[in-house]
Amino acid sequence: MLPNQIDTIVIGNGPAGVCASLGLAGYRPYYRGVHPDPVLHAELFSARHVPLTQMPVPAATPGMSARAGNPVGRFFDAVHHPVADHGGRHAGCLELRHHPERAVNHLVLGSGQPGGSWNRMPPGMRTLSRGYWMELPGLTMEEWGRSQGRWPGSHDPIDRAEVAGYYGDLVERMGLLESFISGVTVTRAEPDGDYWRVAGHGPREGDLFTLRCRRLVLAVGMYDRVKRLGIPGEDSECVTHRVPAQGEGPLLVVGAGLSAGDAILMARAQRRPVIHAFVDDPEQCPMARLSPDIYTDYYSVARQMAEPVTDGYEPLPGTRLVAVDPDGTCHLEYPAGRTTRQVAQVAVLIGSLPDLSLLPPDMLEVEDVIPTDRRTFRTPFAGLYAIGPMAGDNFVRFITGHGFWAAADIAGDSVATSTPRKSASLN
Repeated sequence: MLPNQIDTIVIGNGPAGVCASLGLAGYRPYYRGVHPDPVLHAELFSARHVPLTQMPVPAATPGMSARAGNPVGRFFDAVHHPVADHGGRHAGCLELRHHPERAVNHLVLGSGQPGGSWNRMPPGMRTLSRGYWMELPGLTMEEWGRSQGRWPGSHDPIDRAEVAGYYGDLVERMGLLESFISGVTVTRAEPDGDYWRVAGHGPREGDLFTLRCRRLVLAVGMYDRVKRLGIPGEDSECVTHRVPAQGEGPLLVVGAGLSAGDAILMARAQRRPVIHAFVDDPEQCPMARLSPDIYTDYYSVARQMAEPVTDGYEPLPGTRLVAVDPDGTCHLEYPAGRTTRQVAQVAVLIGSLPDLSLLPPDMLEVEDVIPTDRRTFRTPFAGLYAIGPMAGDNFVRFITGHGFWAAADIAGDSVATSTPRKSASLN
């Protein structure tokens, strides 16, 4: 039975939502140990008795990754995973301490089990990053894996199903289960005076709910709404917008991002012939910008994109898919003209977006973008916070800090920056 009113609601139960729940439950990250970067260590050691969320986020140092878009994401990762970008591993330099008096009554709403989209990824897919980069504060991946008798503590990528299991177990171990409501879909979130009104439905028809909260945290990820080409035949049965887990016969992959790389690697492992259509410069595509030492498989795909046809893989640079016939005939356009390919399946993997259709359209300055303070994660709308991809980060390593900083701001114990505020009312 859901309450009619609660202080804070978090929409999204992936890694960002889990960390927001940890923060709202009263957990705070503290510095411990000796960081390998002496500059960062000196700054943190002098304030080691203060939660990281109450420290001013320091300026970038050599210990902070340039791959994070948000300063909090860079700072938190530098303490949680020192020297990660250099391919090594150093003991994490933070610990969680529980302050029950700082807890905020909250609920975390998710359409699936805790872990978010990690529960929906095809079996057999492995993480892009090293396994331990997926971990959240409070339980290391190695501790969890050894307790399950199924993860040896390797620095290699691991099966994404294992990551989903880890997130679910962490929620239980940290005492958060009572705050997580799974199997619900939020369809509407809108201002209601000094509150937010959140409406949705459960897994059964007619299972409707409406809640009110003072603070609303958007922790929706990038996996919910796929980008489309808008071409004839895109809704054919042979076309998918997700990485196909299994299949037979030739596969046409459209796109040059990391999801396209996943599809190519999985298909090659299954010995499926792959035709790869893309318009990106192979030297500048996302896979080419990854470290070749850490992301060997993806980097090799980027290299093959610039090479002639190899066994089982045909790159089609500068090529767009313009139509798909029901029988799998694909019409392709490239600078010199047009061509066709007959395939068994088409995977259109050109990116995805957060699904913000639950918000009133007037709140979005442009499609699916809400301005967010880079340190408090407040939006211009009173009581509304946005964390994760909407705050500039996609990798789990970097979004973990977002939830703790947003929770600390909600609890009133953060170092806040001024944020232009709009009334929650849109009238």
